[in-house]
Amino acid sequence: MIAQPKAGMCYCTSLEFQKLPLTGQEKTSKKSDQSFDQFLPTVLSGRPWDTSACLWTRQASNAIGPWFRGWAWEDYAYDFKAGCLGLRIIHQPETLCYYRIKHEEGRLSETTRKTQVINRASAALEMNRVMKKYHAVIDESTINRLVKILYYQAMHLFYLDEKEKALKLLSEVRKNHFDKVNIFIGLLNLFSPFFRSKFLGHALYKFRKNI
Repeated sequence: MIAQPKAGMCYCTSLEFQKLPLTGQEKTSKKSDQSFDQFLPTVLSGRPWDTSACLWTRQASNAIGPWFRGWAWEDYAYDFKAGCLGLRIIHQPETLCYYRIKHEEGRLSETTRKTQVINRASAALEMNRVMKKYHAVIDESTINRLVKILYYQAMHLFYLDEKEKALKLLSEVRKNHFDKVNIFIGLLNLFSPFFRSKFLGHALYKFRKNI
């Protein structure tokens, strides 16, 4: 990072394991063995690195500020803001991080699907708020990818009978589109009081290829 002072974060290759001792057959975690030099739109298609494999500069962490108050996709929201600030990435190909795969009751990742979706939706709204703040420096592919995330999270919320939260996400999708998507969401919002939440979710599912 000293050699590349414009970089705000360095990540290394990570390996996954379940038990000790290590066998040498551990699988590479995510896409951490691949090199990426920018956050956006990379993180919106799945973070290639593990959170514990990242080393941030003090200047970068001060610029980004505190983490979003949530436990689902809060790491996406953090990386997303880093991308909005134009921070760069460097990759350390050496394996310096080992991620233990556990399946235990009580972990946050083992909570109900409904709770997970609600928290992911909150993180998506936070990313959308940040996107609007830094709209001038965000490319079209990043905007389109985030709109799709908002749309699909709204669909999941409808299926889980969270109509009010789903409509809130759709209102943000509508602000970013000026075509038949806007018309569709406007009509869905208009008639939403007359239909069950799951029916609205199915309507989004049918229309999804237009997003």
